[in-house]
Amino acid sequence: MSEIRIHRSLNHSSIVGFESFFEDSDNVYILLELCQNQTLNELLKRRKKLTELETQCYVMHIIEGLKYLHSKRIIHRDLKLGNLFLNADMEQKIGDFGLATKLQFDGDRKRTLCGTPNYIAPEVLDEKQGHSYEVDIWSLGVVIYALLIGKLPFEAADIKSTYKRIKMNAYLFPDKTEISLQAKDLIAKILNSDPYKRPTLDQILEHPFLHTENVIPRTMPPSTLAHPPSASFIRQYPQSSDKLRLDKVTTLNRVIEINNKNVSSSTKNDNKIGEKDIWIKKWVDYTSKYGIGTIRF
Repeated sequence: MSEIRIHRSLNHSSIVGFESFFEDSDNVYILLELCQNQTLNELLKRRKKLTELETQCYVMHIIEGLKYLHSKRIIHRDLKLGNLFLNADMEQKIGDFGLATKLQFDGDRKRTLCGTPNYIAPEVLDEKQGHSYEVDIWSLGVVIYALLIGKLPFEAADIKSTYKRIKMNAYLFPDKTEISLQAKDLIAKILNSDPYKRPTLDQILEHPFLHTENVIPRTMPPSTLAHPPSASFIRQYPQSSDKLRLDKVTTLNRVIEINNKNVSSSTKNDNKIGEKDIWIKKWVDYTSKYGIGTIRF
């Protein structure tokens, strides 16, 4: 009844439409808008991974839907590929409000452990901490990673191991997978263990990965259900080369962070240059490819 109460109150182009419901002695039946082209989960199974242009298009729809939900103080809490539907016009819509909840007031926090294991934000696993809108933003980061890489960032052999990886924020950008610096940077910013340090939906829209000089297509051609977009279609939406303006060393070729905190050191280097001491302020783990690198400020 909570799902029905929440879903029937919604009316937005990026939300699966609620038609009606009825019940008998055994079941409750919910009639929803028909989404003929299934979900992004089936799409990814067929395509293995999507192009950045496709991902940008779908992410824009998700953000529109989440902004609407959050404006109504609703947290979805189960945002995942299987709950992102495509209708006959290739419009993407958020569905399945079985785990959704409505905050009673600004600043209200929920403490129920719920969600799909691979998409759960770390604060949900810590029931004492409580959670809010930021869990949907975390799940959005998981979705972006999955669409571009072709697999889930924290997936492991069992749920216990998956939860451990989520708590440690341990994930990789595979070396053999081509992904832009903008995409890596956005994913790294969203998948921050501290919910208060994650970007807001508006900040995500302003990120170079989405804030392009060229219009992102509103929908993708139906042909992309089976094949990547054609070269002629992609040429209509060229990527700007100067949108690579990112913060210094915000993107790592390999991301394995614990609690998303930079590990700092005040170790003094015995070598001196120009009679001035050299101090290591931060270190970044590039060991998988280049060895240890240091950043001096």
